[in-house]
Amino acid sequence: MKVKITKRQLISGAVLLALLLIGLLIYRYHGTWEIIQHRVFDQSALVAQVRRHRAIDILLVVPLLICFSIIPGAPVATISVVAGICFGKGLGAVLNIIGITLGNLIAQRFFGRVTARRDQQPSNS
Repeated sequence: MKVKITKRQLISGAVLLALLLIGLLIYRYHGTWEIIQHRVFDQSALVAQVRRHRAIDILLVVPLLICFSIIPGAPVATISVVAGICFGKGLGAVLNIIGITLGNLIAQRFFGRVTARRDQQPSNS
């Protein structure tokens, strides 16, 4: 049995997943937000806090890039810049390439199927 998913369902799912991932990232970076909120902070402490990321953060950023690539009009460039700042030039670029490419491939494949299915349906004219 094949499940038929509409464009609206895919985009809605991507939006919900993106919101969940953003929430998890905010939770994980609570310490960084605390440093930023203080008017007087040490730049080296802030840079050290931002650069201190684990593999779990990569597993949050890549799906977020994928979701933002699927959602029409979503500011994927903003997430790309943040990934570059947080993970550095090399790893940030690799994460951006992987996330945005996978998101575009998923969207193209899915939307191509929806368009083909719509074109195959007989019109009621």
